[in-house]
Amino acid sequence: MEHIYSAHQKEINGVPTYFIKKFLTFPEQPGMPDIREGFGMHSNFDMACTLAGIDCNRIKSSLREQVDVVVEGKVIPLQPEGRSIPMIR
Repeated sequence: MEHIYSAHQKEINGVPTYFIKKFLTFPEQPGMPDIREGFGMHSNFDMACTLAGIDCNRIKSSLREQVDVVVEGKVIPLQPEGRSIPMIR
């Protein structure tokens, strides 16, 4: 039996909000689903961790790194610049 944690951030009404989840898992029991033990949602990261029942600073810093990861993307135009498609009726 061990704990696993999940964290993500989402903007709600213009305010960044943290979602923290704490699960109890049983790796020695194959096929047994994880049990959610705690959940915290708050605009303050530390308060969200407290609501989820997480007090360990090491776990909090690990979750903070997970939340602060910036995912970069690339915008690809659907139509290359300088080209046009004539419309025929």
